[in-house]
Amino acid sequence: MSLSYAVRKSGVHARHDVDFWRIRGSAKELTSEIVRLFVLDSNDDHLLEAMGVSQEEMAAYRFSTLPERGGVLFVAERAGRLEGLLFLAPDGLQSAVLGHYIWSVRQLVTSPDASSGTAGGLLQTALRYLDFPVDCVVARVPARNRAAVGGLQRQGFQALGSRVVGVLQCRARSVKEPTNLDLIPVQKSCLREAADFLLKNGDCFNYPSSTWLRAERMVRLYECQLAEYVEEPRAGGVVAKGPFAEILGLITYRRKIWLGEFTSHRLASLDFFGVRPGSGSDGLGEVLHRHALSALYAESVDAVEVRTVVARPEAAGKLEMLRKLGCKAFSSELIFQRWLTRGASLC
Repeated sequence: MSLSYAVRKSGVHARHDVDFWRIRGSAKELTSEIVRLFVLDSNDDHLLEAMGVSQEEMAAYRFSTLPERGGVLFVAERAGRLEGLLFLAPDGLQSAVLGHYIWSVRQLVTSPDASSGTAGGLLQTALRYLDFPVDCVVARVPARNRAAVGGLQRQGFQALGSRVVGVLQCRARSVKEPTNLDLIPVQKSCLREAADFLLKNGDCFNYPSSTWLRAERMVRLYECQLAEYVEEPRAGGVVAKGPFAEILGLITYRRKIWLGEFTSHRLASLDFFGVRPGSGSDGLGEVLHRHALSALYAESVDAVEVRTVVARPEAAGKLEMLRKLGCKAFSSELIFQRWLTRGASLC
């Protein structure tokens, strides 16, 4: 089946010399074109190199995520070739807990020679023709991806902040046990306390922001997500408790087994992290990172991805700590959101 026919069977609208389409059903007919776009996307090439993953391996993985349940795919076509794609999917847990229909931009990619308005055209098409309830759309894109950043800004998306993304090599590390703290695995009995701790002290930036979002709902969302690190065998976490059993620090980690299906390297990520300022435990952040990295090394993980919120006062200290631990490859990621409705939809 030709690209032209495969795309036009679900047409939406044209803009200048580019046609924008929503793909209904399987995108198998477009496999070679979509994979080509992913291979040409070089915005995170140095991070992939640090992880030991090739562009072709990452492209195959990214293509495998497109059938995500509830997701919607839009493409941009010019002269019979794909020059961009946008894939959005609903965040079911966030929507249920926060009381709003939250969607995320999973993929926003344009070819290097794409028209300047391609990314914005894809977003405009999606927001106009998405026939599902949507209150807020969140997008996380590499800062180097100027086409995506410009398209989001032109379509009214608000910048929430940025994160620095780095890669650590997993190797045997010495772990110094603090004398005045207890380091224990994340447990069900402390999930509520840990969630409240993260809301106040967490170095995480994964959610939309609005005065409509109640603090108690955010705590509940953290609690639900932290439960995954207790229940899933591929995930875990460490909590540091002080002399009065209060939480002073926390870190969680997860093996990326789904990405491991496309590469020989075993990869993981450090996800939730937080240390209470002024806790009196100097170096606690490094101790937690060493514990997490040692646990992943014991599971034969090769490389670990870690993110740091730039706006936090502790960001400079954490980045210096990561460099001390051997983190060399760094990249910036921008977080955007756009609220399409006012007030709560599900509350």
